[in-house]
Amino acid sequence: MSSGPGTVMYRCPTQPHRGGHAGRNRHGTKLLEHGRASARGTPSGLLDKYLIPKASNAESKVFYLKMKGDYYRYLAEVATGETRNAVVDDSQKAYQDAFEISKSKMQPTHPIRLGLALNFSVFYYEILNSPDKACQLAKQVCIAAVVEDSQKAYQEAFDIAKAKMQPTHPIRLGLALNFSVFYYEIINSPARACHLAKQAFDDAIAELDTLNEDSYKDSTLIMQLLRDNLTLWTSDTQGEQDEQQEGGDN
Repeated sequence: MSSGPGTVMYRCPTQPHRGGHAGRNRHGTKLLEHGRASARGTPSGLLDKYLIPKASNAESKVFYLKMKGDYYRYLAEVATGETRNAVVDDSQKAYQDAFEISKSKMQPTHPIRLGLALNFSVFYYEILNSPDKACQLAKQVCIAAVVEDSQKAYQEAFDIAKAKMQPTHPIRLGLALNFSVFYYEIINSPARACHLAKQAFDDAIAELDTLNEDSYKDSTLIMQLLRDNLTLWTSDTQGEQDEQQEGGDN
């Protein structure tokens, strides 16, 4: 699971355990001796000729491209000179192709997409000696996965709240407040944030007479916060539109 001290990599559970560095170096050296031009019988040749072209869905294609990237990364650990440059390029291209497909076709929390990102970041760190790119990639993928999980949790809670709780219930209002802030600050979607906040505020106003004394203070406070956010967000959005209009006029 690791390529060096402190570095973790993803390996499919069905793959055989890779041995120690000495055994791996001997195996890698023998493969390199055959040359990349005669690679049809190697794992890469099988991937290029059969598995990748015949992959029927994005998940399979990403998996096989990741495997190809891993294969060339292992060779890069033992290769030297021009041969190393060639296998490094092959590894990076396979990883990049897989990464582009995974971003457009797979959920951020999909284990294959996450495993690919993990190994691709290790490639940047250990093979290309680029800690900045490694950290940037790992951070980007981690944030995307967390954001997806957060949105899913908010949405599930919001659907239950709308079905089971009064519009003036402080927990439902607090959820709407936080969910709208999530849309505005994390998803960068002012329109959805304003729509959600306005809907929650208007629904609560319509049933204000149903508020009981125990929750009156909490509910009205959250309603005030919803209205304050709406005022602020509407003002910010209008300001951006005015700036764009002025720029267009110029």
